Amino acid sequence: MRNLVTISGHTFDQSILNGWVVIDVGCRDFEFASNFRKCEVFCIDPDPDVFVGAPRNVTCLNVAISDKNGKSTYYRNGEMSVLTDIYKPYAHLYTECKTITMDHLYEMTGPYVDLLKLDCEGAEYIILGDGFKPIPKQISVEFHKHTVPEYHELHYQKCLDNLLKYYDKVYEHKTLMDTLFVRK
Repeated sequence: MRNLVTISGHTFDQSILNGWVVIDVGCRDFEFASNFRKCEVFCIDPDPDVFVGAPRNVTCLNVAISDKNGKSTYYRNGEMSVLTDIYKPYAHLYTECKTITMDHLYEMTGPYVDLLKLDCEGAEYIILGDGFKPIPKQISVEFHKHTVPEYHELHYQKCLDNLLKYYDKVYEHKTLMDTLFVRK
């Protein structure tokens, strides 16, 4: 029986956590990451300011997830950071950041990933796109169709098709801002 829990707008199935790794891509305020004391937690964000006051029990990686290891730029827009590889508006200050691929991240975390949480302002389409590997037992994702609608239209169906090969869609909020996939 499923035990769905929602923390800070992200739903997951608590009953299938094994105490492995939790990956929090787009970590903000650590409210989500702080709830997994029995797991090794990796917090990912390109904005170094996010990590001020980070809990001691998490591994902080000041990077952005991309389709290549290297560098990119991002912009801050209120509470979010968006890679300019995804969307490049003109009215924002750009900051350089290091990028890594999910393959590189999985080399750090190992293959036993209980939960992948994606709140990464459009980068979910890169992570769940062509290079997607079904490693996590469950994926809680915000699809940001409101941030860059044209990017969503181009990539959402491919991401959904990739996920549904290996996962069941267990929960979906009507806005797509909280969708849970659990491994079949």
